[in-house]
Parts: sequence; C-alpha cells; structure tokens
Amino acid sequence: MWLFLDVHFPLWIYIEHHYMTFMLTKRVPLSMQIFSRMSQLRIRCLCIFPVYGELWKTGMFERMSLQTDEDEHSIEMHLPYTAKAMERYNVVFHIACHKDDLTIVPVLVGALSESKEQEFGKVFSKYLADPTNLFVISSDFCHWGQRFRYTYYDESQGEIYRSIENLDKMGMSIIEQLDPVQFSNYLKKYHNTICGRHPIGVLLNAATELQKNGVNMSFSFLNYAQSSQCRSWQDSSVSYAAGALVVH
Repeated sequence: MWLFLDVHFPLWIYIEHHYMTFMLTKRVPLSMQIFSRMSQLRIRCLCIFPVYGELWKTGMFERMSLQTDEDEHSIEMHLPYTAKAMERYNVVFHIACHKDDLTIVPVLVGALSESKEQEFGKVFSKYLADPTNLFVISSDFCHWGQRFRYTYYDESQGEIYRSIENLDKMGMSIIEQLDPVQFSNYLKKYHNTICGRHPIGVLLNAATELQKNGVNMSFSFLNYAQSSQCRSWQDSSVSYAAGALVVH
C-alpha cells in the first residue's frame, strides 16, 4: 500500500500543497478516495473497502464533495509519475506485482492544529509500519515574492535566492531529524510558506509514534531546486525538494 500525504508539487518522500494524502495498496483494487480538509479528514465512499472502513471508524474523517475533489489538482500531477515508477516495481522490490494491482488512497489534509497532526500521525503510524505500504507526502517549499506576500530576507546570506535556500534547508534539516515539535517551532519563527506543512507534520508525528515503539528509520533529502533565482524584490520563486524516508 502506498500512502501519499499531499498538498502541492512533488516534494517526494515522497513529501506536496493543497493538502492531499494518498495510500496505495496492492491488497485490494482502487475503489474510493479519502481526503483530509480543515480540522478533519474528508472521505468520499463508493463501496466497502477495508482501509477506508478502518479510517472511517476513527470518527476523524469527513465526506468530501465532488466539487472539492475536482478542484484539487495535485493527484493529477502525481499519478503519471507513480504509474511510471511502478512499471519497475517487480525489479526494484522483487515482488510479483503489476502497477495495475496497486491501490491509491488519497487523503486531502487541511489546516490542522499541532494536536490534530499528532492524532492523525498516530492513526497512520500503523500503515507506515507496514512494509507493503508506501507513503507519499507532497509539498512545495518556500513561496517567495510580493505576489505570495512573503519576502523574508537574511542579508548575511548574500543574494535573495541564497537566503531562501538557507531558510528552506533549515526546515529540511529539522525534517531529517523527524522532529515534529522543532518543525512546528521553525514554522512559527520564520513563517516559511511551505504549503504541505500539515501533511509533513502528520508524517513526522507518525514516525515519532513508531520510534517510541522501537522502530528504526531515517530521512534524507535527495535534491533541492528553485523555480528561479530571486535577486530583486520584484522577483518571485517557488522551492522544491525531494527526500526519502526509510524504515530499517
């Protein structure tokens, strides 16, 4: 099963922007979608499906309207890449499984409080511990510029784009430490415009829950890029990063 915690462009852990989480499982065919929005998760039920039933019973999920579903575009960005990656699933993981045998469970994650991120982290931790599942958390990083109403600049870093990179990498370092409290403190201090901060928070809390039970895991970022290099106050850019969480 694959789980994508999402919000806007690929920051794979797959880590994304307006708040979606997907779960892919090879145990049952795709049958419905689960989304998280605002203080709860929203779910659109089409038929009985074990994973959805388990999540629905928690009382933490809500039904999602078709319009809200259609307005969220991030899954459209992810699925072609996921399908392509799964063509090599047999080779990489040595499992007799075709991409068409996998199931996606998308969850739309909204503006959760820290306590809610912790609660959902506990809910998803058991799925994260299952080696047949893969979580994909999608998010952009810093949205910088007047059009984003965010122009943080540390002059000691030199060019504006260097300041943005330093700001992003501070947050990335905390994510690599799998520390949800420090990540929350970082956001409060710098207000970095990371669209997928709440899905990331859910992931960090899920990892923390597993670590309490002796599960060993590590996270490392693999790449970082900016859409453009900001050098003046008239410029703007969006940052992207890719990282991987490995359960040992």
